Amino acid sequence: MICVWTNVPQSKTISCLSPILKTCPNVAISVSSTFQVPPGTRIILALGAMALKKLQEVSLAPKNRTVTSLRTGAIYHNGLPILVSYSPDIGEVDTRYYTDLLTDVSLALRYCLTGSLNPQRGKYRYVTSFDEMVARVEAKYKDAGKPVEVMTDTETVGVDPYRLPEKDHP
Repeated sequence: MICVWTNVPQSKTISCLSPILKTCPNVAISVSSTFQVPPGTRIILALGAMALKKLQEVSLAPKNRTVTSLRTGAIYHNGLPILVSYSPDIGEVDTRYYTDLLTDVSLALRYCLTGSLNPQRGKYRYVTSFDEMVARVEAKYKDAGKPVEVMTDTETVGVDPYRLPEKDHP
């Protein structure tokens, strides 16, 4: 369960977060302005300046910091991660911050589903041609008789900062 602390009404909060929440309808959401933690909570989203102020009052967040400055990492309390982000109604003021908020909601969902804030990494390798991948997709399509889901990362060049450039690897 994701517990959302905010002073924005529950219906508006759910509506504002729905572009991400609808991707995982089985994850329960609890919205509270009383800063209670319901049983079964896996992660807390503290949304908006009021939620940050409450965290600062109980010394869970440093004073004189902004929501923006605390977005990059989790605060842990009694084993639960707390993510600080913008108020659910930030989209009415600045759509760039709204995008950041939805990114933070995605991070909370990842934690609920995987138990980690970090993305799961696959097995990567450098290729000069996508022929092998195309052949695998075509084989799956032939077996299924309908379109198949495909995901590939074509921009991992430079992910390993310690790998030296080689003839076949920039």
